[in-house]
Amino acid sequence: MFTKPEKIYKYFYQNIAEIDKKLADLSAFNFATFLNSDDNLLFVNRLQLLSDNFLKKDLNEYLWLDKQLFNFLDLDLINQFLSSPDKDKINLLSDNIKIISSAIGEEDNLDRYNVDEIISCINLSKKDFDFFSIINSLRQELFDQHNRDLIKAIFNYLQKVELYRDWEIKELVVFVLLLNIIWKNFDFLLPVEQSYLLNLFFYISVLIGIPVASILKNSIYQTSNPVDFVVKNKFLADALDKNIEIIPVDKNIQQVADLGEVFKIFLALNQEPSGFVRNSYQADQKVLSDSLVEVLIVYYGLKNANLIDKNYVGEDNEADNYNQEVSDLLSWFIAKSDWNKLLDYYKNKTPRVPFEVLINNFPLFIDLKKPEAVEKISEFTNLLKLNNIISSDKEIIEFHESDGQFHWASWLAK
Repeated sequence: MFTKPEKIYKYFYQNIAEIDKKLADLSAFNFATFLNSDDNLLFVNRLQLLSDNFLKKDLNEYLWLDKQLFNFLDLDLINQFLSSPDKDKINLLSDNIKIISSAIGEEDNLDRYNVDEIISCINLSKKDFDFFSIINSLRQELFDQHNRDLIKAIFNYLQKVELYRDWEIKELVVFVLLLNIIWKNFDFLLPVEQSYLLNLFFYISVLIGIPVASILKNSIYQTSNPVDFVVKNKFLADALDKNIEIIPVDKNIQQVADLGEVFKIFLALNQEPSGFVRNSYQADQKVLSDSLVEVLIVYYGLKNANLIDKNYVGEDNEADNYNQEVSDLLSWFIAKSDWNKLLDYYKNKTPRVPFEVLINNFPLFIDLKKPEAVEKISEFTNLLKLNNIISSDKEIIEFHESDGQFHWASWLAK
């Protein structure tokens, strides 16, 4: 599968400083030698717009998108032209620059496709569409409200994507724009769609430059109570546990790893993310290394329900800390390394949150049909007994011979 540096990775290796330099080199070139006056004016104006936008990209509302798009400037093509300029290479350069210009919304005289037309282009039922227009139209969709039909069409497209192929740049730009639209609308997705995105397009989205961590933090922040806060973290973490992405770990794309297995090893070793990546993988390309570290930070934060400290309910009720304390306690339970905090809380003679209230929230996100859940509850129960939080004759779960299943203890509901 990985036999050469795939374009989907190659373009994100490019150095921003190198892009800046090559744009400056092109701007200094006298294209009038090869072009007539009209074509020269059009090309120079397009190049100037691109250079201007590159310089002010930090001021753009969609900074994270434009940073991605500038990576699609073909530096190899620019170098070839500057070393041996001719008209054919100018035409290729013009197309490349027009793609970026269309994607950042700076190209005039392009059609704006409506949603139905975009969907027809995506599923290829519309055969005569203009790639520059579809690229420009997809950018505009990022400013528009969520459209359910478009989301469904994008997921149908993603299900057919051959990620590790030799993409044409214009196709790759379309793919990146589609991923950006999906992530921008993350909270409008169905749970099965959110899971699918995290199963197959988590790492690649981080690598591309989509602010995945911020989007997931915002999604968790919007939960309406402490239990939903923990349940949302668990849902997202469970989806990542099922991730099946194959990720590169060297700049030549010769060494690869299964991201789901990387997660398991990472948890087992219990190392800090950057140290784990440095010690375990030859990620000698900084983009690959940084992306994997960010992926692990997000994953670990979701597993421990501490990617963010609180949801908006916790912030809106600072005068009454009850909900926030419930959220903290549930988060501490999820991460075994934080169980000591939970024990310290209940060693207090007058805890704000009764112990029974905490445990009665467990069935909302713990499935006793899973052996690992039973094992964790049993270990937790023994720890509670050792610290005199509950009496030695009490159990949190009970085994019922009648159905051969574990159940929550009846005293908890009282």
